[in-house]
Amino acid sequence: MGEKRQVLVYLPQSYSKNQGRFPVLYLTDGATHFNHTSTTINFLSRVGDVPEMIVVGVTNTDRTRDLTPTASKESGRETAGGADKFLKFFEDELIPNIDKRYRTEPYKVFAGHSLGGLFAINAFLTRPNAFDAYVAVSPSLWWDGELLLKRTEQAFEKQMAKGTLFISLGNENKRMTGSYDGFKAIMEKNTSPELLFSSQSFQEENHDSVVLLSHYHGLKKVFSGWRLGPGATLQQALDHYETLTKRFSFKVILPEHLANDIGFFLRNQKKYDEAIDVFRWNTRTYPASGKTFDRLCVALEMADKLVEAKVQCEEAVRVAKASQDISLPEFQKTLARVSAKLGIPLQNTTPK
Repeated sequence: MGEKRQVLVYLPQSYSKNQGRFPVLYLTDGATHFNHTSTTINFLSRVGDVPEMIVVGVTNTDRTRDLTPTASKESGRETAGGADKFLKFFEDELIPNIDKRYRTEPYKVFAGHSLGGLFAINAFLTRPNAFDAYVAVSPSLWWDGELLLKRTEQAFEKQMAKGTLFISLGNENKRMTGSYDGFKAIMEKNTSPELLFSSQSFQEENHDSVVLLSHYHGLKKVFSGWRLGPGATLQQALDHYETLTKRFSFKVILPEHLANDIGFFLRNQKKYDEAIDVFRWNTRTYPASGKTFDRLCVALEMADKLVEAKVQCEEAVRVAKASQDISLPEFQKTLARVSAKLGIPLQNTTPK
């Protein structure tokens, strides 16, 4: 680009707790959409609808230049037409840099709003393999006499349109709505097994407010089927995530908090041995999390296996101290309770 560019990076909450790798969401207008999108992904991953993700937001210098595919003679848009160069920046510089600095999976999602949505669809048509999925929010498809609608029809004529694309629209003017409806009609007319296309309209939102809901619903569409069904056993959960691994072509592991949920369910049914097996799996898979050892300790305590429970409580405290976990006092309290049941003085319960 011949310039310096600020890039914002969000790392998932579990990034420091294990050596796992994460898919990446890249988005334009980073200064505007980075924070709420990172929070949305944190929430959706917590409830099991999407994987935890790294978020990379690119801030603007000349937005019109970078996000538009062709030049313009309109006043104030004299620099337009740099989309191909901006996409090359992503492919040749930014993505390799992020892959080098962080533990990334190869699965990448791109999201853009307005002119950024135009950029997303242009990339989807011209470089479909640059990203695995695209989210285009209220895209400015009116640009250059609806150029991208023509390119979309040409792509289908050459059987080039493939991949995953979600588009959305807020309560927009006729120019925006007309081009959106035209593009949607072309896409829906040409569905195929290689093309996963979906769209959603949010008429209660305006051009700016539509982004938050669009990212929420768009990511759920991209990762449809991600959620684990209720009442799953450990083996069913492992099978589910193995299926996702094959579908998305990167290793998907049962998250720590969802494994805990399975263990809690079994424990509350007084199926202590099964619960203990689940919590043991969690300690092996997430050994840098003190919470996994604490949950195993409590399950062992409830099963009246106090000697081993104390060992696991001590490990929870040790790991929490090493990671400066704010839950350390909770783990120490559990250790003290188990130690008291064994008749061990409280002052000797905390390992050095």
